[in-house]
Amino acid sequence: FLAERHLKRLTLEAILDRRDERGLVPHIAVEEVLTQFGFKLEVHSEWLNFLRDFLPVEGGYVYFKGSIPEKVRTLLRFHDRPIAIEEIMDLLGSDSIRSVRQRLIDDSGFWRINKQSEFVIAGTPGYDEYTGITDEIVQEIEACGGEAAFDHLVEKLCRVYGVKENSVVAYINTPMFTKDSSGFVRVRDSEVAIDVSTDITKTASCYQKPDGSWFWRVLVDKDVARGSGRLVPNSFAQEMGCSIGDKIEVATTEGPLTFSWPLASTTGASIGSLRTALVSCRAELGDYLFVCATNPTVTFERLSKHTLESAKTELQRLCLIIGAGIADSDDEATQRVATALGITNSNAEEILVECKRRLNARGESDLAEMIPSRTLSMDDYVANMGKLFEP
Repeated sequence: FLAERHLKRLTLEAILDRRDERGLVPHIAVEEVLTQFGFKLEVHSEWLNFLRDFLPVEGGYVYFKGSIPEKVRTLLRFHDRPIAIEEIMDLLGSDSIRSVRQRLIDDSGFWRINKQSEFVIAGTPGYDEYTGITDEIVQEIEACGGEAAFDHLVEKLCRVYGVKENSVVAYINTPMFTKDSSGFVRVRDSEVAIDVSTDITKTASCYQKPDGSWFWRVLVDKDVARGSGRLVPNSFAQEMGCSIGDKIEVATTEGPLTFSWPLASTTGASIGSLRTALVSCRAELGDYLFVCATNPTVTFERLSKHTLESAKTELQRLCLIIGAGIADSDDEATQRVATALGITNSNAEEILVECKRRLNARGESDLAEMIPSRTLSMDDYVANMGKLFEP
């Protein structure tokens, strides 16, 4: 070994020269090369380990070195079949499935061939690249001459790409496409305006400040904490100036914040990362962040778990959850909650009844239950009982 300074390089090159079209070096080829260089059979495996980066596979070894795309290309060439992202992750020994999948999707050297994220090397005969349900619908409509039958689109995408029928139907029904009375689908003309009306007064997690501006409550979970984008109520997006088909940036105290509402979205509007706001407000997991649509600059407020747990009554706790601030009494909490829900009744009992009704109408029955039930006088009780026996 000492007599040959370049023994490692020479043996590596000689072994790699014996690779077949799949990148496989058969066991017998490895033995022949190492024997020619004077290695006894009992030390072949030890020397191969010393060379490193040789992955044992059926029939021999593949050279498994380089970047993630290079390693995936080696796997695909050897197996000569589509490989799902989960199997790729097992072979790579990595657990960052989202980042690896996106890296392969962005690499022009690979094709994702279905919704299940199976990959092949780009250009592999017999496969088509899957670029998403929306893109595939558009491409099929173009292939059919500008319009395609609804049933045809559903059947082909389900058959070719393995997507679910409900998913295809949901995307066809987005504003990206139009369907006539005969069932033919077309891509919507970009010059045709789309009127989407929303009512923020009936939107869960959106409330009003005394000055009339609106804000949106966000629970700080792991996704929000790591900076992932998330869905935002359509009505709040419109309050910020983002309508369907738009992508805008708004100024905030912590820098620009993106709102987008793609035509092809089945879930509506979304918002960009709130991480800088969380850091500025020192928000932690389990806290709430309020995104306040103040002009000209959006602001942020934090409600900590500790503050919420320190509320003396359920009504005062409700006041905090809907962003109305700290109340020193239930009477003050009632007025604050009413303002946040846009209620102007003067009678305290009527306010509580209306607050409960509006929260239930928004789908926030869990919050409505935090409002104490109305205490009836004997006259009211008798009157209500009398209604039960009316003809």
